[in-house]
Order: sequence, then C-alpha cells, then structure tokens
Amino acid sequence: MIYNGVEAFLEICRSRTFSKAAETLHLTQSTVSRRIKLLEQELGAPLIDRNKGERTVYLTAFGEKFISVAERWKNLLQETHQLKTVDNLKLTIGAADSVNNYILPPLYDALYQQTISLRIRTQHSTELYSLVQNKDIDVGFVLYERLIPSVIVEPFLREKMIVLRPGRSETPDIQTVTPTDLDPSKELYASWNPVYDAWHNRFWDPFCARRIHIDSLPLLLSLFGRITESDYWVILPMSIAFYCQRTIPCTIQYLSEPPPDRTCYKITHSYKKADTLERLQLLDSHIQNSLLPVIKHYGTYIFSQE
Repeated sequence: MIYNGVEAFLEICRSRTFSKAAETLHLTQSTVSRRIKLLEQELGAPLIDRNKGERTVYLTAFGEKFISVAERWKNLLQETHQLKTVDNLKLTIGAADSVNNYILPPLYDALYQQTISLRIRTQHSTELYSLVQNKDIDVGFVLYERLIPSVIVEPFLREKMIVLRPGRSETPDIQTVTPTDLDPSKELYASWNPVYDAWHNRFWDPFCARRIHIDSLPLLLSLFGRITESDYWVILPMSIAFYCQRTIPCTIQYLSEPPPDRTCYKITHSYKKADTLERLQLLDSHIQNSLLPVIKHYGTYIFSQE
C-alpha cells in the first residue's frame, strides 16, 4: 500500500496534475486520489494543497521535503521486492559470436529450463575481458588468453579445424585430404587467429588473387550455402562444420596436416562473492550434464572442470 502511494505521489510531482498522473499509471483519477490520501494518513501530514478549481497540483512544505525521501523509499521497496524473486539465480554470460551460436545453445536450453534469469551477451574477446574485469558479466568465453591480474583464465574446450565442401559425400566415413591437394583459388578464407594464419601460409600463397577473403562468419556461411561446386572449400572449427552439416548439403573432411586446434577459454573475476560462486557452480554442473554430452557427440574436447 505504501509503495502504491509513493508511486502515485512521485508521478503527481512530475506531471503536476491528478489526471496526467492517472493516465501515466493506467489508473482512474479517483484511485490516484485515494492512494495519496492513504499515504498522507500513514505519514500523518498533508502532501498536497487541494485548492478547488485549480488543475495544477501544488505541494505543501512537507510534500516538497518528502520528494527526496519518497524517491529513496521507492528504490528501497523495489530492492526489497527483488530479494523475494529469483535474483539469486540470475546469471550473465558473455561469449564470442561463434561460441554463443554454435557451442553454447545446449547449455542455454538447460539453464532456461531451470527458470534461471539468464542474460546473454555476444562480444569480441577483448570486450569480454573488460566486462569480466568490471564485473558486468559473471563469466565469459573467449578465443584467446590474456594475463590480467583480476581475471582468472581457464582452458574450457578445444576443437579441431576441418575442411568443409559443398554437396553430400557418397560415403558415410569422413575422408582425409592433404592441404596441397586443395585449390587455393577455390577457398573461402576466414582468419581465425594469428596461429592459424601462420599455419595456412605454410601451404598456400597468402596473396592468392582469386581466394575469397571474408571477415564475417554469418556472411561466410551464407555464401557457402549458395555454392554447389564441390571443389570449393573452407576451413572451420568442428562445431561450426557440424552445424552446417545439419542445415545444408555439405561434406566434412579431415586434414592430414591440420592446423592447431582452436581453444576457447572460460574467464571469471578473481574475487567472487558467495552468491556469484553459487551461480558459477550451478553453471559448471550444467556444463557437465547438458553441454558435454552434446559436444562429445561431434568430437569437441572439453577440458576437465576443477
């Protein structure tokens, strides 16, 4: 009841009329008036000068002084209400685009089914380190390792890089190809990281004029899905390749001399409150029970959780 009165009072202070306050609060004018009277009874003093014939509302001296108290009161009442909700189960996760879209969805499904208040952010790895450092997110999943005093960096998963070609294979077994057997002029090239680029340059001329260079993963997959000639190819992490295999006609091939596996790291702040630790323990449990079985199915390796 007090909250309703404080809310009505603050809205009247902003609009200066009962009618506008009622409209904003989606209430009748009589309901707003009744809430103000009940609040005045609780406080034992009038808040508003009721001059007949005037539409504009004027506050009493007590009402003017009460504005700042009412604002603080409203905030405290809102915080008190949040304590009674599932705020202790709120979890904010940030991840690089390819991790969010092709690795973590089974985890998000499991967390959502547990009625956890989940917030998901897609950012570049550099931005995720800053978000964890500032405690804007509980946990981040990044694609490279950095040494920052306030951030704990743990290897989370490792996955192979494989070749993907348009069209279905006639054999169910995954074939192995030699890098030099791949025509560089038919490549859709994406730069995954500097280590991958160095490996790539061992086999193919980095200045190949006909190679298609793409720096957007959605664009890369969109273009690949439109190509029908089987001599085109792209090198992708295993998780993305298996997603493509479920959605478009394509063939996965291993490389006889593969690039280094792509590693994803889990980052958290070095200082965690008790409720944050509880949320992260719940997250690790769902990783083991919901995400690991799915990832093992297509061959991605997850480092053991401590």
